[in-house]
Amino acid sequence: LEELRISDNDLKDSGASALAHCLRYNTSLRYLECDDNFVSVNGWQAVASAFTFNRSVCYFQFPWEDYLRSLERLPDAKRDRLREILEVIQHAVTRNRLLARPGGPGAEEDSAGSVPTFLFTAPCRRTVMENFPLQPEGLPYAPVPDFLVDIERQNQLMEAAQREGTIDE
Repeated sequence: LEELRISDNDLKDSGASALAHCLRYNTSLRYLECDDNFVSVNGWQAVASAFTFNRSVCYFQFPWEDYLRSLERLPDAKRDRLREILEVIQHAVTRNRLLARPGGPGAEEDSAGSVPTFLFTAPCRRTVMENFPLQPEGLPYAPVPDFLVDIERQNQLMEAAQREGTIDE
């Protein structure tokens, strides 16, 4: 299995935990689309924990529907925590893409050259344009900000989550 599209399946946190368990051990999955599943902070924490071990997923569609739904309901502290968790996932996907062997899945260059990219597909393009107003119209990829490529930052976030007991080691 190289591509998994499980959006709009009402997975909730229990489904995200099951997905996380699979991601932890899977070595063939390259593309993951998982949005509009009513996943909360706890579910995304489980997925982020799995990405500590996963080295195969090179593309992950940002979960805009779940993210925006959560922002409406969460207090500020939890909103910040959700952003940190999704940052960890984004960094892991970028790391995987950068480590992909030459000529292998995820190793191709995009329209921006060799800049690491985070995949935005058509359903969320309007939201991307609203949230990233400098994003050129029609560009299928958005460059990953430098702070997401910082391995030290990812390690700090994971250590903080482990200290808080929000994810397993």
